[in-house]
Formats: sequence, structure tokens, C-alpha cells
Amino acid sequence: SETTRHISEVTRMDIEMGFATEEDTWEVFDGLIPHIYTFVKKNCAEQLEILGIDLKVPKAPFKRISYTDVLEALSKKGLKLKWGEDIPPNGEKLISEIYKGPAIVHGYPSEMKPFYIGIHEKDPKISYGFDLIMGGLEIASGGRRIHDPKIYEERLRAKGLNPENFKEITKFYHLGMPPHSGWAIGVDRLTQIICGLGNVREAVLFPRDVKRLTP
Repeated sequence: SETTRHISEVTRMDIEMGFATEEDTWEVFDGLIPHIYTFVKKNCAEQLEILGIDLKVPKAPFKRISYTDVLEALSKKGLKLKWGEDIPPNGEKLISEIYKGPAIVHGYPSEMKPFYIGIHEKDPKISYGFDLIMGGLEIASGGRRIHDPKIYEERLRAKGLNPENFKEITKFYHLGMPPHSGWAIGVDRLTQIICGLGNVREAVLFPRDVKRLTP
């Protein structure tokens, strides 16, 4: 919790899309992020000038790279990770340097992702989970969701959870749940990147963390 990228109370922007794959949600990234940057550049010019920021609008579509290919690219830069390891903060910075802009990293190992993220039909070691990395920071995570109740409950058990404790959710899956995908953007982290700040606490008016509750 005591890092430059974590706080205890956060603001997020979430979407869920019915009858959609994870790739459909990536197209929303392609439209939304440039729109936010364009809006801020137009309407917050005075504030950006005070901060000394020449805001560049990211070009879409963003790059799509598999987790496996990212590990290979990082290895060539001297950061060697085993398949199945999480990408550390210095790895995220390298990703932004290597790919020169926002990058959607997909195909993460299924063990790294929550129980509700879909598993690849041909290779159960790979999930349909992804992250959006930009400005050297992971600002969003998401994935194709599981909509089959049997698979959903299997994943709960695989993660050491009791499906009985989730029956108020799974009952809707048994009635019928469409294929769906979604993601969540950390608005505080996005603000941090836009403003060129070194700590997410600087992007929040009253940041809450493990050592600060008030003001």
C-alpha cells in the first residue's frame, strides 16, 4: 500500500459491455483516451501551462501485445521475467519506452487473474485478461468475463472460494448471462500521468492511505 501508485480510496471509471469480447472493449480505449486528452488540452490550457505541460494526445489505435511477447521484449532490454510472473513497475516503464505510447497487454496467465476472467478455450493457462499501460504505469485492467455458470463456479473453487457464498450472483448466471467484457480505469492514475506527477497522492485532493484518514 505504501507506494507511489497506490491509495486506499480510489476513483474508477468502469464499463461492462454485453455481447462483446475483450477486443470490443479495446476499441473503447482507442476512442476514450484520446477524447479525454483532447478535452483537457482544450479546456485546461491555463492549468497545463502552470504545470509546464505540453500535452500530447495519444494516437489510436493503441498497440496490442501479448504477455508472452512483452516478456520477450523486456528480456532484450535486460529485464528477465519467468512466464507467470507479474510485470513489475520498472517493467511497465520499459513497456512504454519500447512501444512508444499506450499499450494493451493481453493473454495474461490465468493464475494471475481473478476467478471471473475468462480462460482461453485452447490453452487453460492463458486468460482473456488484459491491462492498459501508458506513461509507464498500468492505468486499467479488464477482460472477457465468464458467463457460463458451471465454469464460473469451477473457477471459484479453483481459487479456493466457496460457490455457496456467491449464490446471490450466480443465480443470475443460471437464469441466463450473455457473453460480456469490461474494464476499469484508475482515474487518479490517469490524472497523475496527464499532469506529469511522480506520486498518485499528488493527483488527489484528499488522498487516503494507510497512514492518513483526515482531512
